Parts: sequence; structure tokens; C-alpha cells
Amino acid sequence: MSEARDVEIGDLDWTDFDIPGGNMPVRLVTMRVEPATNSRTVFVYFPEGWTRAQAGSYACAEEVVVIDGAFEMNREMYSAGEWAYVGSGVERRLTKAAPYALALSRFDGPVRWNAGPGSSPDGIDHRALTVETRGGANSFG
Repeated sequence: MSEARDVEIGDLDWTDFDIPGGNMPVRLVTMRVEPATNSRTVFVYFPEGWTRAQAGSYACAEEVVVIDGAFEMNREMYSAGEWAYVGSGVERRLTKAAPYALALSRFDGPVRWNAGPGSSPDGIDHRALTVETRGGANSFG
């Protein structure tokens, strides 16, 4: 097992990446790929002005935590400190950075975009994250 270490976001190996249907590249760094399932964990930076007007869905589910900024998807705002789970095949419409976003996403399988209608947006679970510490930096409530 490897030891945890501090890493500055800027020290990671960022690359430009064209998200299908996006109007401009995002910045992306892959943190982990699980070979057996091809699931992956990535940091994604959506720059100011990034949008995807195209409706569609991913073949796999995605969990996302917004680290900084915000983005809008399906007319709902996702802001720093919030978590969302988007089920596989759930339709995503009119996604845009508001005005920018930094997110940590985990896809539970191969990341394949399917343009066009998907299943109901009811397959999205969205909530704020709150952490209270009690009695020290390593104590969570």
C-alpha cells in the first residue's frame, strides 16, 4: 500500500481534453484507472465559457465532487462543496461552467458518450457535503 502524500493541484500532469459535444477543451488529469473495470478517477477543470449544448448520456455512472467554482446541468446548479451521482444512461442537457469549475469525477466503467436522448434526469442524486470536526483534524462528525 502506498503512503498518502500532499500534492498541489498545479503539480499534476494536466492535459487538454475535448469532451464530446463541448465547445472548447477542458483540462484533465487522470488520477487512477482500474484495469479490471476500466473505471477511472479524474480531475477536470472546465474553463470560463465552456458549454455542451448537445444532449446525451454516458454508458457508465459518474460520481462528481465540485472542488471549486460551479457548473450547470439539466437546469440545476452544482457548486463547490457539492456531490452528485449521475446514473448510467441518464440524459444530460445544456451543461455549462458557471463561470468555471474544478471537479473530481469517478466513472464506474468505460467512458463512452452517447449523443441524443437518454433516460430520465431523475437518475441524478445531488447533495451538499458538510464535514464537522470534533476534537481534532482527523475527527469527522
